[in-house]
Amino acid sequence: MSYYDRTGATCVVSVLGTDYRIFMDVPESEDEVLKSCAGYCDKTSHRIAVVEKDADGNLDDDAAYRRQILRHEIIHAFLFESGLGGDSVWHVEGQEHPEQTVDWFARQFPKILTAFQTVGAL
Repeated sequence: MSYYDRTGATCVVSVLGTDYRIFMDVPESEDEVLKSCAGYCDKTSHRIAVVEKDADGNLDDDAAYRRQILRHEIIHAFLFESGLGGDSVWHVEGQEHPEQTVDWFARQFPKILTAFQTVGAL
């Protein structure tokens, strides 16, 4: 039984008109995929999962780390819903987006949002 079979989503986010269920703080022991990563976006079931805590337990701000993972996976969802999920040449074990680019957007988005808000560009 997977984590999703017995609990509800933490929240739902609309990504270009498609609802993605978000599961935060998923115990690694209850989700096989999270044994090899800190989070993922499933484009087929429209689920995003983020691990319960840093596996090594050595982060000063674990909550900030999980928020960054959540942003990272939401960027993946936007790419999938934009039709960019299968068109990339970069494929590693089912990953279809350059992780460096996705991570850049996830890390920089709060600053980009602030800049847009500051100048009234929204």
